[in-house]
Amino acid sequence: MRSVKVGWNQILGTEISTSFEPFYLPGTIFIVVIVITIVIHKMSFKSVASTFMSSIKTMAGTVIALGTAVPMVRIFINSEVNGADLMSMPMELATLVANSVGDACH
Repeated sequence: MRSVKVGWNQILGTEISTSFEPFYLPGTIFIVVIVITIVIHKMSFKSVASTFMSSIKTMAGTVIALGTAVPMVRIFINSEVNGADLMSMPMELATLVANSVGDACH
C-alpha cells in the first residue's frame, strides 16, 4: 500500500517538495466503499447524485473549517525553518502575549 507515491518536486521553483501515498490514506478506503456500495445497491445516477449533494451540504461547514485550519497548522509546525533566525510562530505569539499582558497578571 505504501509503494505507490504521488509527489511534486521544486514547488514554485523552490527546493520544497512533497509526496503522499494514496493507497495508505484513510480517504481511499471511503472512496472504495462508496464505489462498492453503488455497485451492490445498483444505485441509479440520480440517486447517487442526490446522495452526494445531501452529503456535500451537510459537510460544507466542516470542509471550510478544516480547509483553513489544516494549512495554518502546517505553517505553524514548519515556521521555525526560516532564514531570519526567528522563533516558531507559536513561540513568537506566546512571547508577544506574555510581554503584552505579563505585568497585568501581577
